[in-house]
Amino acid sequence: MKKKNLSLYFKFVAYISLLAVIVGILLVFNNGLSLLKTDVSLAWINFLIFLPLVIIVGSGLIILFFIVSNHYAEEQKHFTLLDITEIAILVAIAIVLDTLGQLKIHITGGSIGFAMVPLFLIALRHDFYKSFIAIGIVFGLSTLLLDGYGFNPLMILFDYVLGFGSLAVLSFFRPLIFKQQNKVIPYVFITIGILIGGLLRFIFSSISSMLVYEASFTEAIIYQSAYIPLSILLCLIIINLLHPTIMFLNKRLNNRKEEE
Repeated sequence: MKKKNLSLYFKFVAYISLLAVIVGILLVFNNGLSLLKTDVSLAWINFLIFLPLVIIVGSGLIILFFIVSNHYAEEQKHFTLLDITEIAILVAIAIVLDTLGQLKIHITGGSIGFAMVPLFLIALRHDFYKSFIAIGIVFGLSTLLLDGYGFNPLMILFDYVLGFGSLAVLSFFRPLIFKQQNKVIPYVFITIGILIGGLLRFIFSSISSMLVYEASFTEAIIYQSAYIPLSILLCLIIINLLHPTIMFLNKRLNNRKEEE
């Protein structure tokens, strides 16, 4: 088997392991919360023994598979100093916009704002792997702490990690956006990518409403429809207006990367 194929194989196994660990943590955490209502001692055993065990063993497997994957990789993907600086700035802007520049629609959450604009810019600048970490993990968990709506594991997964992380799908359209000679086609793929990302966020947030708040399917759809579509539309307009500037900066920053 070629080195590249081995690298992809072990990377796939690593991602499956990561998903399994996340599901395991959620199940153990959810089980612990349920036990708190009936048997506190068993709940603490669950939190202090099984939860660390799942995290340690799972993390060890993930690290092992990624090390093996990188060993066989012809071209390793890693965060450069420029990537980290750029992502940190855009995530910080998104957090500020999410905190200050928004119009609250519901008392229990949900607002119209521009926070997704810098998040979509991250997806336009980086591949899906880096974009998902930046948007779903860094931004998602940061806003989780700032929002103060609690730490329900299902809400964390669907509302924050997957809800925001799904915006990273725009990164799959990067080759179709930046390598086009036609001046109109990039706008088409930007629009498609943002709409798909917005639809996925809508779906994950609706699932969260049904699982966490026990809303019916209709109630969840109505709730999310009050703010997500309009926010996506605003982002769509702004990103398309910024497209010429994005093209220019993307070229300059990529040249800077090559020089490093």
